[in-house]
Amino acid sequence: ASHGLLAYYLATSFVIPEYFSASYENTAVIDEPSIIQAKVTPTATSSQDTEISDPEITSNNLFVSVRHIVVNPYGTNGRRFLAMDMSLGVSSRSVIRELDDKDAQLRDKINTFLSRKTVAELTNIVSKRKIKKDLMNMLNRMLERGEVNEIYFTKYVLQ
Repeated sequence: ASHGLLAYYLATSFVIPEYFSASYENTAVIDEPSIIQAKVTPTATSSQDTEISDPEITSNNLFVSVRHIVVNPYGTNGRRFLAMDMSLGVSSRSVIRELDDKDAQLRDKINTFLSRKTVAELTNIVSKRKIKKDLMNMLNRMLERGEVNEIYFTKYVLQ
């Protein structure tokens, strides 16, 4: 029992605060209160570093960042957690707006889906690929204006 208490103390005092204080460069906030953020990656490279802050820039690569997902994996009785961020490659700017409008539904679906996964499923590379595919299918079923084309786990901490 004392090991669990020590792990909880360390996680809440050091691991989780450090995880959430990470900086996100070149990420444009769509709506200040929302945690969903858009990142536009230009297809042409330039010799000068330019900061991209407007999701309305014409580009073939549009990404939406979903940050600060924290769930307890199935069967851990709250003793373990998965903390993650992900980037969703989307088909259009209208998908970015739709995902922002459906932020609560999006987070609920992701949290529910991930909390049904065991630690074994969350650590196995083959299972992670299936998780990405299943997440993409689930998110595309809730979208009306376009689709999610790809998912990248940009932070993935399982404790």
